[in-house]
Amino acid sequence: MPVTKMKSKWSSGNLVFYGDGDINFGVDDDGVDVKFFGATASAYMLWDESADTLIFDKADIKLGDTDFLKFGDLAAGDVTMNWDGSNFEIESAAAASNLLIGADSKVFNTTLKGTFTIGKDDTGHDVIFYGATAGSNLTWDESEDKLIITAGTADLGTSCEADAYTVGGAAGADFNGAVTNLTAVKGIVTAAS
Repeated sequence: MPVTKMKSKWSSGNLVFYGDGDINFGVDDDGVDVKFFGATASAYMLWDESADTLIFDKADIKLGDTDFLKFGDLAAGDVTMNWDGSNFEIESAAAASNLLIGADSKVFNTTLKGTFTIGKDDTGHDVIFYGATAGSNLTWDESEDKLIITAGTADLGTSCEADAYTVGGAAGADFNGAVTNLTAVKGIVTAAS
């Protein structure tokens, strides 16, 4: 088996490494810090061996079109992110995965500026909005093409009329359960069972 050799030389003001082999900093379980400085004061990239963390301070990561940022242990990535030149895509290798923003005790307020589209024409997805009361929610059921209000109230504003909506029918706002009472006060429609 041929012996691999790594060589170095000084060329036009640059230290150049070439040849075969790898350049390792430290050994397994005993690394060293490695720091790269930028042209701006205090801008750097640091591999912090004690924290096992790659740190960027006042430095950017730039990926070109069709370059991927990959997460997970799969060779192709369990989750990938990329810009294809026209669209920013987040894709999962699994058929169905969850994207979680925030947590029960750590709320992450989110602002979206632009059109928000869920699914595509003829292929939608369920959307659920929960209320502060257990069992209260607003659901768009894509398979039924139906907006369902469960244990909640639809505020239609003062200019809407209650008879513009069908309760317990095929059109308009459909409430779960047997509706026995529909009350409209100043445009606020409340269904009770």
